[in-house]
Amino acid sequence: MAAYVDELWLRNGRRWAHLMADTTGELHAMARAIGLPSRAYHHLPSGAHYDLDAPLRDRAIELGAIALTRRDDRARLHQVIATARAQGRAPRGPA
Repeated sequence: MAAYVDELWLRNGRRWAHLMADTTGELHAMARAIGLPSRAYHHLPSGAHYDLDAPLRDRAIELGAIALTRRDDRARLHQVIATARAQGRAPRGPA
């Protein structure tokens, strides 16, 4: 079981990434560990996740999140995204 961050992408002049995990419990635990409030949780059919800016992404990695890239970790990243989508379609539990 693990938490994951994808590559940084640019939006409105800031760099962002997604925090995802094997379970929603792990997702929320990592979010709390890096200081994200539960209101930052995105429970969407496209995927359960948190958006992280670059410094929070770095902090998540320091605390054990696995960084995934489209180039080097394509299959694993697709699996993580599929899991996040399934979590996002499930009834929302406590954050």
